[in-house]
Amino acid sequence: AEGMDHLKKRTRGTVEDSLGIFREYLSSTKGLAKLEKKNLTPEVITGYGRFMHDTKKYADSTHGKCIKHLRWFLKFIKYDKSPIDEIKIRKPSPGQNNIVHLTDAELQALEQIDVSYDKELQHAKDIFLLGCYTGLRISDLKRINKHRIVNNCLDITLQKNEKRLMLPLVHKLKGVLERYDYSAPPISANDANKHIKTVCDKAGIDTTIIYKRVEKGEVLETYHPKHEKISMHCAGKTFISLADKYYGLTPVEVAAIVGKDVRTILLYYLKADVEGARQKMIEADNRAQMQVLKAV
Repeated sequence: AEGMDHLKKRTRGTVEDSLGIFREYLSSTKGLAKLEKKNLTPEVITGYGRFMHDTKKYADSTHGKCIKHLRWFLKFIKYDKSPIDEIKIRKPSPGQNNIVHLTDAELQALEQIDVSYDKELQHAKDIFLLGCYTGLRISDLKRINKHRIVNNCLDITLQKNEKRLMLPLVHKLKGVLERYDYSAPPISANDANKHIKTVCDKAGIDTTIIYKRVEKGEVLETYHPKHEKISMHCAGKTFISLADKYYGLTPVEVAAIVGKDVRTILLYYLKADVEGARQKMIEADNRAQMQVLKAV
């Protein structure tokens, strides 16, 4: 509970969760339940890495987050610096990340599916759509209220990096907000992530996708109906991947609108539109072939 005064509340919660996993490892390992600082060895930390991989089945991204937070904790308790520097943080490279987003057709299918008979499904659908129309994370979406509506824009400062955004109230965004008196639908992040999968399933968003998982640097691929891998994080990716088609925005303009840096947009998110690039190639090739046939 100490040493985190400089962190934001959300970050503190994440660090506490990570250290909770370390405590779980200690309590489940013979001889480590009452471990003291003087008995903490590199072998114990190596065993923690194996615990996350073999028992918890964590991918490299989660492993990396937990080890990063453990390194912070060890520095805080003034543990010997040399072993800390040797602790490796595994994380996927940009090319190994899953870029899951909705296509234009899938977004339209989601918009049209009627789940008004179930309040939780409707709230999950609406908060996901808010993310698709703004690019905001759910932590920021849940802070929307009528007092943040200024000059037909949503005036909001992002929690993660404290960037102030002025997002225009485009027609579809305004339509969702009006249903809740210009506030966010009342739903938790966990429930939103759970129920949006059901909504997307009902909307027929079931194209088989390859989902990558990185373990010890090795990329493992599994196949899933798309709705199984839809989460609130995909809403922001959907906005970014469709920003060019819907609004004609450049990557620099997209970065400015969503409050991310351009490098992040290019490395992670705009790769999501690779299918659109393929389709452009196919259409261009078809037009060229039609010109050849006409000439003949």
